[in-house]
Amino acid sequence: MHRRVPAAPARLAAGRRYLRSDGAHHARQNGAPLIVEDIEGPAPPSDANPDADVVANGVTRQLLHAESAAEVRDILLHAVRQLGGTTILAADADDVESLPVDVSLGAGQPLLPIAVPGSAARANLERHLPRLVADARRALDLISRAERLSLEATTDGLTRLGNRTSFMRLLSRSDADDVIVALDLDGFKEVNDRYGHAAGDQVLRDFAACLVDHLRAGDHALRIGGDEFALVLRGTDIAGADALVDRLRTAWHERRTHPVGFSAGLARNLSTPATTHEAADRALYAAKGAGKDRSSVAEPGMDEDPGRR
Repeated sequence: MHRRVPAAPARLAAGRRYLRSDGAHHARQNGAPLIVEDIEGPAPPSDANPDADVVANGVTRQLLHAESAAEVRDILLHAVRQLGGTTILAADADDVESLPVDVSLGAGQPLLPIAVPGSAARANLERHLPRLVADARRALDLISRAERLSLEATTDGLTRLGNRTSFMRLLSRSDADDVIVALDLDGFKEVNDRYGHAAGDQVLRDFAACLVDHLRAGDHALRIGGDEFALVLRGTDIAGADALVDRLRTAWHERRTHPVGFSAGLARNLSTPATTHEAADRALYAAKGAGKDRSSVAEPGMDEDPGRR
């Protein structure tokens, strides 16, 4: 539900499209601008904030703790309002009312802050906003770097699948009705030895792509080392997981460019990530021992064996 409040002529010019810093649009009707405002929303901006220095310092602290680009932008737009201004689409701005500082931070159409020339709000914006925009851009850079580092730490560089670290995190958050599948390529060493590591790398990339193409939404494929892969299959039983692995094997045989197959070991989610992984691993080596390029299901107690290594 909205109410329409006529804008003060001294503050807003007719025929412009204004944006409240909380994202609401300002519209025009019958030649006079109208502010579209939520009934329970904040009041229109005041001409000035006597505590502008305190506001600006507080905004800088908030930016240092922001965790996403969207949060950074929200903090900056709110700061414009706290300092007594509002924002306007750059396409509709003029040099008198607007300040030449884009506060959109590259998200959507450029936005410029506005305040009445000569007002305290204008002085607040001119004094503090350039620094706050610079702080916001530094915050975006820090967030981007952190995201890249996090991605690199949990992603396999060759296949772009999740790596062992990502796999163990997924295991720690898996549910009782999930199935874990350990996969190992059969005949991969022969490709490396005969055709070289570039050919072997391409086999790994092709296999990873085949996994991604045939998994369900919500399932995960990971490369956990060398020619070892893993699947985390959400909300299924052993029979469903086994059928999915069979479909993967058929798809891989049709796609592969070298005679490389894969063995698979399936295990229900157990009490700890380590025991679950161990059970799937033992089932995998049981499949390899039975002739390779086939699947085996973990039997009760497989996770309690002394160990294969």
